Amino acid sequence: MRLFVLIAMTLLGGGLVAQEASFYEGPGLFSTRPSETKSLQTIKRFGPVGLGIDLIQPAFVMRISNVEEGSPAAATERLRKGQIIESINGQRLKGIDPRIQLGQILAQAEASNGELEFAIKGQKQPVVVKVPVLGKYSSTWPLDCPKSDRIVRQVADYLSQPKATEGLG
Repeated sequence: MRLFVLIAMTLLGGGLVAQEASFYEGPGLFSTRPSETKSLQTIKRFGPVGLGIDLIQPAFVMRISNVEEGSPAAATERLRKGQIIESINGQRLKGIDPRIQLGQILAQAEASNGELEFAIKGQKQPVVVKVPVLGKYSSTWPLDCPKSDRIVRQVADYLSQPKATEGLG
């Protein structure tokens, strides 16, 4: 019996420690979110930026997985596959689902000057990627929202390209 109690306490205690050290703050907003223990997960396309981002451990280091030809990211001529992104517009990924945080960073840039400033490990100067300024979402979004309409059109145009859906699952 004592052995059972000792094992149970060890297992429960270990679970509590793991929960306290969690990357995420609060419950998930989606039915799934990137695992903070899986060694590699990929965001195939970071919106109109033209980058793929690998999320690697520790939760979550951002590594460029691809740069789309002809994209705003490619236009900088400074972003390459394998580079580590330390921050975007001064923000590091932390506390929430990375897809939500990346979406918020992009939405802020699209609503202001369209600039995303990437701090790349080993580079002294940040890399500025310019995306189209779309303005803010309307109070009725996604309905009757010019920004939503433009985003849907951009996604449709992207998906109509050959091989655009490869790797999306």
